[in-house]
Amino acid sequence: MNNNYAVEIDYGDLQRLLLATHVSRAGEEFIPSADTWSLSSQDKSHSLLNRVENAFILAHRPYFRLALARYASINSADAVYNIINYLSMIFNSTDQLTNILDPIQFISLKANRGKSREYQLATIRGFFRYWHHSGLWGVSDEFISAAVKVKLSGNEKGRSVREKCPFTGPYTPIEMQGTITGINNAFANRKLEVTPYLATLMLAQRGVRRSQAVQLVFGDFTKQNGKFSVNMPRAKQRGVDYREAFTKFGISEDLYNATMLQKHHVVEQLSVFQPDIDSVSDCLPVFSNFDAFRGQIIRSKNDITPHHHSTRERFSDLLEVTERVIDIYSERTGMRLHLTSARFRRSMGTDLAREGHGVAVIQIALDHNDHQNCGVYTETSAEFATRLDMRIGKLLAPMAQAFAGVLVKNEKSALRGNDPRSRVRTQDGEGNIGNCGEMGFCGAHAPIACYTCVKFQPWLDAPHEEVLIELYEERESTLALTGDETMAGILDRQILAVEDVINRCAEMKQNIEKEADRG
Repeated sequence: MNNNYAVEIDYGDLQRLLLATHVSRAGEEFIPSADTWSLSSQDKSHSLLNRVENAFILAHRPYFRLALARYASINSADAVYNIINYLSMIFNSTDQLTNILDPIQFISLKANRGKSREYQLATIRGFFRYWHHSGLWGVSDEFISAAVKVKLSGNEKGRSVREKCPFTGPYTPIEMQGTITGINNAFANRKLEVTPYLATLMLAQRGVRRSQAVQLVFGDFTKQNGKFSVNMPRAKQRGVDYREAFTKFGISEDLYNATMLQKHHVVEQLSVFQPDIDSVSDCLPVFSNFDAFRGQIIRSKNDITPHHHSTRERFSDLLEVTERVIDIYSERTGMRLHLTSARFRRSMGTDLAREGHGVAVIQIALDHNDHQNCGVYTETSAEFATRLDMRIGKLLAPMAQAFAGVLVKNEKSALRGNDPRSRVRTQDGEGNIGNCGEMGFCGAHAPIACYTCVKFQPWLDAPHEEVLIELYEERESTLALTGDETMAGILDRQILAVEDVINRCAEMKQNIEKEADRG
């Protein structure tokens, strides 16, 4: 259709179209003229529309809304939100942009965005072509002819994995060890509630997408003949809607048990306003939107809709809670480790490739339809684990901050210091290095596991160097035996924790000497 001759819609008809109820591809109703659109039950309303309209001249703005509303009826919510987000980024970074549908202004944006962000322009251009072909007024033939001649790079797949980006790429084994130890310590000490604990554990062990996690119900988890599994809802599959397709995966007993604890928590919370909720507990969302349960009484699984499930944004909020509570630092950046579902997912693919698995295994584990996005993991399967030795360990320890306990001057200063049973001995049992503040039985391997435990109270004058040397020797022995840096690196987090304690002891001794000199 020649849009140079597209007829502008009568103002009254245009307003009626903008006020009419539209339906998104996910079946959600929204009004084009509204300030916010909610296009999926799994997402919060999007509220950037008013701001991105400024990228268009006044006459084009209602047609932009109408074209985008129609685009939303056949494309995913994420596709629509990407267009809005990219328009917002472009407009906010370009002072001279007054009409993005002017061919000269659009072409000039390529230099403004830079090579790494050309994919944003490519996405927006795709929408403009849809708008042009839809017959709605606003996008001229001249614009399309000029825009399609501009060569734009797409979003480079796997870049963060390929470059091992310390902020968006996969976690190193040391970072992953720290995260697992952190959530286990925090949960055991009741600093982390079961919901964020489960969310983080699920991502760490299964590398699922947020959109999969929020669709789960408790009945998806099963235990049979001592084996545990989950029927994971599929996501990002063409033609597959909410809980229409599943893939079965084996899971650990720890993940299953955490899910059952979450089930008890959810039933307890909902029983306040849903008296018979226990009878349909298997149908309840693992990550529930409690507000949605306050209306209709739930009597069967048919009463539970996508609105009863948490959103992806709320799921990400759980990771932010975990991040703050465990406060784990990266040995690469010295900054608090940022937890995201995408990074856990990239870590799973990277770990599988490092273990020697091919693209077929990675495709199944990450639940992809094909191998297209899995090759990057095998391409970058060169060793990702840090070759830790005494020189590197001393450099990394201050950044990783792996020690989780409290350094004390002596046994008298320790919690349970008057209880000989609380003493932690060296591996050969001939020396003491601190006290354990835990009253109950601990099955962890002392003293190796103690240095990353929040209950451990190492003494200032204790043979921590002996422990460190033994750990380095064990690491080298494992590497010589297996030739596998990943196997050798199992104790790396503990090594960094011992290094951290030794550094803190040196600092405490210096402070004591300074106080003595002043006295």
